[in-house]
Amino acid sequence: MATPDSGDMGRIEHEIARVRDDLGRTVAEIGARLTPAHLMEQAKRGLKESTMETTRAVAGSAAELAGDVASRTRNAARDVRDQAQAHPYAVAAMGIGLGLGYWLTASAKRNRRRLVPREWDQPFDRSSRRRPSSRPATVGVLPIAAGLAAALVLWRTRMVV
Repeated sequence: MATPDSGDMGRIEHEIARVRDDLGRTVAEIGARLTPAHLMEQAKRGLKESTMETTRAVAGSAAELAGDVASRTRNAARDVRDQAQAHPYAVAAMGIGLGLGYWLTASAKRNRRRLVPREWDQPFDRSSRRRPSSRPATVGVLPIAAGLAAALVLWRTRMVV
């Protein structure tokens, strides 16, 4: 039987020592990776990355939605402007009707008197109370209805044009 010479034995021992060192480093690295602190750090990093990705996606969709809303608003404003330019009499009728309705409603409120006086008012005397106006309380409704009717006419003509 042949005996290995001492050169081969030294080389084999050296290789065994190298493998043992590699194996020791691998076991130490696996042990370090499985510590609770390292596992917690990996979980934090993963959560941070997924949160950042979700935030970017939400920000992108919000920007897209805001752009869409801005575009629709611009288009609606242009449509209103075009319709107002195409139908100036209807716009004037709406403005006059709404303004008149507001004016009549405000004047009716100014003319109303208190039924129960406040303590700093004059003493309450029924003889000094004004008679209610013969004008009904809904006097401001007619001009507002006229303004709304003009708006309806404008809307209907928009669909035809």
